Amino acid sequence: MAYAVSKNAVMGLVKHVAYFYGPKGIRSNAVLPGPVATGIGASAAPESGWAMERAGLKFATMPPTPATADQIASVISWLASEEAANVNGAQVTSDGGWSAA
Repeated sequence: MAYAVSKNAVMGLVKHVAYFYGPKGIRSNAVLPGPVATGIGASAAPESGWAMERAGLKFATMPPTPATADQIASVISWLASEEAANVNGAQVTSDGGWSAA
């Protein structure tokens, strides 16, 4: 539960910074990656059986190939570029369509 709470807190912070500091030229966005090939999944399993069951429903819809760190980095690089100068307070999903499932 702490993971979900912290993710929502970050989104509040992103929107707060975008709203209050955007007029000063400071942009704030969040990248929402799906599965990324990092190896973290082995140690991040929910601690209770029912939670793992519930998480398994989402994992069943994973894209066939997790993203690479470089693919996520390219999204971040774009957000930092002048090409994204009008993007502020956004949640940019980079999950290979996982969230559409």
